[in-house]
Amino acid sequence: MKCYLCDTDVKKPFMTCGADKYQELIGITRDKRRWYKCPECGLIFQKNCLVKEELQQIYLKYRDVEIRKESVGETFKKMNRLPYEESENMQRVDWLEYGLGGVSPRTFIDIGSGLGVFPHELKKCFSGSQAFCIEPEPDSAKFIDTALKMVCHQGFYEKGLTTKADLVTLVHVLEHFVDPLQVLKDINEADLKSEGNLFIEIPNPREFDYLPKDHDEFNSTHLWFFPIPALVKMLAKAGFEPFKVSTIHYKDRNLTRTRVLC
Repeated sequence: MKCYLCDTDVKKPFMTCGADKYQELIGITRDKRRWYKCPECGLIFQKNCLVKEELQQIYLKYRDVEIRKESVGETFKKMNRLPYEESENMQRVDWLEYGLGGVSPRTFIDIGSGLGVFPHELKKCFSGSQAFCIEPEPDSAKFIDTALKMVCHQGFYEKGLTTKADLVTLVHVLEHFVDPLQVLKDINEADLKSEGNLFIEIPNPREFDYLPKDHDEFNSTHLWFFPIPALVKMLAKAGFEPFKVSTIHYKDRNLTRTRVLC
């Protein structure tokens, strides 16, 4: 088996898991998911039985009440009421605003908007900015479009869905793409202005050191964990130059994240 980024031979898995709740959502009850780590670049990746079409089926259903136990609107209200010290989204927006050095994007594209909490906070921060959201799950996309009053494309990311933006954001999205390098190349070519910025937040591989192997961080839809050098290498291949990189730990959920601004 070859590493996705550096083509190094990767042989033995370091962790094995069974089918999870996301696979069960589309009728898969048995699977052996294996996690591998590249000895050269450190990329961590998962191999499971899911093909791209099955992953897309999951993304169309992942907000089902039977999994989340509450509606999109109920979850949004709960998250929107969190105080600053508990709100990952408000902290994320502050980090991004500081990183941009006072420059306010007039337009931004948020890929994989989920409930819409992050783009909602971003739009409040950058008053007057025009938002374009992309979200496959139908109830979430409708909520963003109607309740939050932000234009939302209900569907999967495709290059060039709207005019080029000053800022493109991917919050806990890049790890879900089957071919993340190609997605980054497409964004650079078709979605971002030449002087624009790209913001990414992804799970950090340090989580393998302290979370149990059945933790939701290691679910069947998280295909990649990028150590910072591997992420920077991939961004460079896509034509991006990171200028602000941070490792963040969210104490409330005991999760570690990597944030990058290019």
